[in-house]
Amino acid sequence: MDKILNKIWYKKLNLISLILYPFSILFYLIISLRKFLYSAGIFKIYKFETPIIIIGNLTVGGTGKTPLTIWLCNYLNKKGLKVGIISSGYKSSNTKPQVVDERASPQTHGDEAILIYNKTNSTVISGGNRIAATEKMEKEFSCDVIIHDDGLQHYALDRKLEILVIDGKREFGNGLLLPAGPLRETKKRLALTDLVVLNDCDSQEISAIKINNDKILHPSSSKVIKLNKFSNTLIHLVTGISSIENIKNELDKNKITYILHSYPDHHDFNGTEIKFNDNYPVFTTEKDFVKLKMYNKKLWVLQLDIFPNKKFINTLNNLLTLKINNEN
Repeated sequence: MDKILNKIWYKKLNLISLILYPFSILFYLIISLRKFLYSAGIFKIYKFETPIIIIGNLTVGGTGKTPLTIWLCNYLNKKGLKVGIISSGYKSSNTKPQVVDERASPQTHGDEAILIYNKTNSTVISGGNRIAATEKMEKEFSCDVIIHDDGLQHYALDRKLEILVIDGKREFGNGLLLPAGPLRETKKRLALTDLVVLNDCDSQEISAIKINNDKILHPSSSKVIKLNKFSNTLIHLVTGISSIENIKNELDKNKITYILHSYPDHHDFNGTEIKFNDNYPVFTTEKDFVKLKMYNKKLWVLQLDIFPNKKFINTLNNLLTLKINNEN
């Protein structure tokens, strides 16, 4: 279904989009009414003492919110701030907010929450209602700031700072609202957020983030090597994420031939996906390895590094001074 929708949404207007367009109008009326009810005070907005940063997007699917959440958490830690992180726990079994620890699993807490926990030194709470999760974080842990991975459209949650991430390659697709297009809100929302950042972009003129996938980790040895060590090698590439264009481009650039095994985003792996009748190396992503390592700890894990440009860093620092640091 994801592949079908992407073909509809990220191409020029087609017959299916036109058929779905009346439903997009209905969707627009619903979200407009919802926004009005919050702005008019009819729906409650929950305020917290701890400053909240939202990292979100306008489109359905991945735009790099979780990697940016990880980067921002570590960046704030280096500035001496204690950070708590709220993850949605998407496709997990938790119905109430749960603290992520060494015993947590992707099935109970969600793959993104586990990944964030593994790559930061911060408290991570996953699952359940975002308001309840924030209340739990504030009540049980003393944080200087709380980051929400996703939640831009969760208007019941008051926030001090919004960072909106745009996919630098696909951007807004056909520019239509759901279900005719990939947009959760109209593009007018861009002017209402604090910081808009283009993901997977080399520009220095706007706030942008460059993605680097040129390293790979072998978990059993904890050894990280350059991807070009596999040049002229045939590998299996197993993924369950929303977009793999960047990975495919990096493999092509390094002259690595791959047999692609692509599954939907947040795919519930059962181990059969990485069983092959050959000895070719098996590559996967960091998020997928969270779920696959229980079946095979010898997989090669592609490392995703992000590098925000100076424009983004300067804008972020100014916003932190204005909206966050004054709170502490």
